[in-house]
Order: sequence, then structure tokens, then C-alpha cells
Amino acid sequence: MTKPQGFVSKDRNLHVCKAEAAASASPADEQPLLGEPEQPKFLGIELVTLKKIIPLGLMFFCILFNYIILRDTKAVLVVTAQGSSAESIPFSKTWVYLPMAIGFMLLYTKLANFLSKKALFYTVIVPFIAFFGAFGFVLYPLSNYIHPQEFADKLLNVLGPRFLGPCAILRIWSICLFYIMDELWGSVVIFFLFWGFATQITTVDYAKKFYLLFGLGANIALIFSGRTVKYFSMMRKILGRGVDGWAISLKAMMSIVVVMGLAICGLYWWVNTSVPLPTRSKKKEKLKMGIRRGA
Repeated sequence: MTKPQGFVSKDRNLHVCKAEAAASASPADEQPLLGEPEQPKFLGIELVTLKKIIPLGLMFFCILFNYIILRDTKAVLVVTAQGSSAESIPFSKTWVYLPMAIGFMLLYTKLANFLSKKALFYTVIVPFIAFFGAFGFVLYPLSNYIHPQEFADKLLNVLGPRFLGPCAILRIWSICLFYIMDELWGSVVIFFLFWGFATQITTVDYAKKFYLLFGLGANIALIFSGRTVKYFSMMRKILGRGVDGWAISLKAMMSIVVVMGLAICGLYWWVNTSVPLPTRSKKKEKLKMGIRRGA
């Protein structure tokens, strides 16, 4: 004679099955709720997602395009500058770039506590764009007047060969500043601004799917920027005698850098105004950023 089964066991098994089914379901397998309109898609990808990924890819392209042009330009400037020496590069990296990088990190953490994310982005990137434009059209054409060559030579004779590095930086200070700003562009704009913005507007699921495509954009940027530098290098050979071909090429390349920088700002503005941000769990209290907390 079989034992009668109670209602409690049946209900309990029913709830367990429902819980297991809900736990096994993945976000990708979820269907739209009843009455909820399905998001429009293009090539199987939601248009809202494309509005995020395509501008991010273009921003990454512009940032790396500028980085390659600036990297190749700084090498030529330091080597060919009047009064330049090999000691200026390692000394500027150790005693100029490192303090400026630390100072920027401190300043960035302070500004992040008072400015909004949009204001912080523009506050950081606009000085870079302004400097590179000013260098191509103002600082480099006036380098013969603003570089204290004679004063640096006299100072080196007084201080001795131990101060060859500082005197070399003083002799071509604007070019060394260009060198430092290029180094900061690679670390600040790429890692702080771009990746910070990318993690702000995308979720983890989207990052796994689309972040690999940014590598493709990086390779395309390498190709186009390399051809651009090669074109302006060949253009200097076409110009006649008595024409400073390097100054003309530098103005053209810095103009491209400025245009690309403005395009980055435009893409950032468009995404913030046209694309909805992902919903995240709000924190009870906004924590102030500090060096120890950021580390």
C-alpha cells in the first residue's frame, strides 16, 4: 500500500524547480517582457549599443592617431633641435616627466571630487589640444628667440659637466615640454579619460563582446598615422631651398592633431547627449576620491 503524498512536498518541489530555472537563465536568453517593445537592431546588434560602440571606436582611433603622430614628431624634434644632446631625454624622463605625472595624479584626484565627469573630461583634454596647436604655430617658429642657448652655455661653464642634463633641458625647454606632453597624452588621455568613459557607458557584458574590436581600431590608426607622417616627410623633400619644410610639416601635423582632438570632444559630447547611460545601483553616499582609495 503506497503512502499518500502531501501537498507540502509538491509545492516545495515546484518552488525549487522555479528557482533553478530562474538561476540557470542567462541575461542573453531573456526575452522582452509582455507589452515591452523590442529594441531595433542592425546586423543583430541593438541600435542603442551601436550608438555607444561606434563613437567609442572613433574616439579610440583619434586618440591613438594623435599618439603615433606625436610620438614620431617628438623623436625628430629632440634629435634635430639646435643645441640638443643625448642627455636631455633620460634626464627629462626622470626629473621632469615623473614629477609632472605624480603632480597630475594628485590634481586629477582633487578635481574629480569637485567637478562632474563631463567637466573633468574637458578640463583635462582641452589643455593638451591647446598646447599642441600653440607649439606648432607659436613656440616652434619662435624657438630661436625663446630658447636661451647662450645663457645655457654660460650656466654650464659655471656649474660644470654634472649639470649637463638640466642645461640641455633649459637650452630647448619648449621641445622638452612637447616631449613631456606627448608622454602624458599616452598615459592620461588613453587610460584616464578614454577607458574611464568606456567603463562609464558600457556594462560588463558589452565589454566582453566589443572591447576586442577596439584593438582593430588601434591597428587601423597605426596604418593611417604612419602614412600621414610619411607623407609629410616626403613633402619636405619637394619644397625648394630656403623653405623650412620641417616647420611647414609640423604646422600641418599639429593642425591634424588639433582637429582630431576636437573630434574627440565632439564624440564625447554626442554620446553624453544622445545615448542613455546604463542603469547601475546607486551608492548611499558619494565617496571622495583619494590616492589611497584610488590605488
